[in-house]
Amino acid sequence: MKNNKKGLWGIIVAIGLFLLSKLKWVFAIFKLAKFSTVFSMFLSLGAYAVLYGWKFGVALIYLLFVHEMGHLWAAKRKGIPTSPAIFIPFMGALIG
Repeated sequence: MKNNKKGLWGIIVAIGLFLLSKLKWVFAIFKLAKFSTVFSMFLSLGAYAVLYGWKFGVALIYLLFVHEMGHLWAAKRKGIPTSPAIFIPFMGALIG
């Protein structure tokens, strides 16, 4: 049974890496889109809602949003130029 679990996780990771390599252009779209924060936020919300329910998805996205706005505020205060926040499903969010 234990070997079966390891094999399953290996398959999941392999599929995830394959999809990431094929969908890397999505990240370029986020940089070009005028509403990249809102679009990526709803994309992440949908992904979390499918797996964990919409209440958990909303709570997690809200938590990530507040956290990233803290980074944005600190960077602006220090005079560091930033990009809008971009949410990445199952990985978190970032500002550039």
